[in-house]
Amino acid sequence: MKILLCAVLIFCQSLNLPVALLGTPTISSPPRGVEPVAIGFAEGFPPYQELDLRGNPQGLDVELTKAVFAQTGIPYYLSAGKWDNQLARLRFSLGIDVLMGAEITPERLQYFRFSEPLYRRQSVLVVPANNHTIYSLSDLSGLTVTGDRGSRAKELLKRLGILERVRLRETSTKAQAFQLLKAKKVDACIMPEAVGVALARQDHYPVRLIPLSETGTPVGFAFRLGETSLIHKVNEAINTLRRQGQLAKILNRWLKNDG
Repeated sequence: MKILLCAVLIFCQSLNLPVALLGTPTISSPPRGVEPVAIGFAEGFPPYQELDLRGNPQGLDVELTKAVFAQTGIPYYLSAGKWDNQLARLRFSLGIDVLMGAEITPERLQYFRFSEPLYRRQSVLVVPANNHTIYSLSDLSGLTVTGDRGSRAKELLKRLGILERVRLRETSTKAQAFQLLKAKKVDACIMPEAVGVALARQDHYPVRLIPLSETGTPVGFAFRLGETSLIHKVNEAINTLRRQGQLAKILNRWLKNDG
């Protein structure tokens, strides 16, 4: 047990994750007499995955997950928690078998396997609507930028060669990053376009979204390293739903002009 805990600590440090891993709530109880798949998701990541006011899971990734696993015929239940904790739970078999709606990045490929991508998330720069000095990432030099841990914020800033010229403040969630923007504690946020729109609408806070010249980040299901059978079944279901046009219908319903 001590060895496992040490491994968890090392993994969290490698991805800059907090270490509070225990006590993650479960949304639905596992069916009796079967071995269902435990699927983790974030409790606050609109419009992709979140808990509604009644504590029920909702969002694009939730609907995609239901469609894919209905196609596989594999029983499952959903387990909510903070996203950075969920990553560690999956890595170390702490009650999670799969993560829905996971961005496929080079860093994560060191620790997880992924299904075929379901869609791509486009990142944008989010600034207050009354800001008239920031129009691109290159305008961030000397300013404070925020993004959640494990997001593409750090990668994008590094790729443009300005990471050393900005103050990057990482948060546990995108909602926390947005609150820092509202409180004028940071100058800009980097997050998926649909998330910026959802948070601005939710908080009635006017913002300006600045598109970033990128192809977007592929999104799929994340699995532990070594998993093969479940990935194969999930990929078959994804391809079937794609051929039937069901994936496109779900994506259009949730994202419209995004993704």
